[in-house]
Amino acid sequence: MKELFESCADVNCIANLIKVWFRELPTQVLSVVTTQQIDEIADDPDQDIERIGILIKGFPEPIKSIFFWLLDVCVDVYKNDRTQPND
Repeated sequence: MKELFESCADVNCIANLIKVWFRELPTQVLSVVTTQQIDEIADDPDQDIERIGILIKGFPEPIKSIFFWLLDVCVDVYKNDRTQPND
């Protein structure tokens, strides 16, 4: 039986594991976005959020789910960052 991973105090270890996992994916997450799409979003800062949402909704599965998981991880890291002021 495999042992269950319960915790790790070294955040750099966790970050490196996530980085390696993303590197080993058969299809890179942002390979579905063209340079032109990024340029179009960057050219109109007033509509960034809406355009990014539309772009992400168009990602094929499983890329879309992986990207949303990554966003969730980023939110969790932000919430647990002790250097951020409490809201």
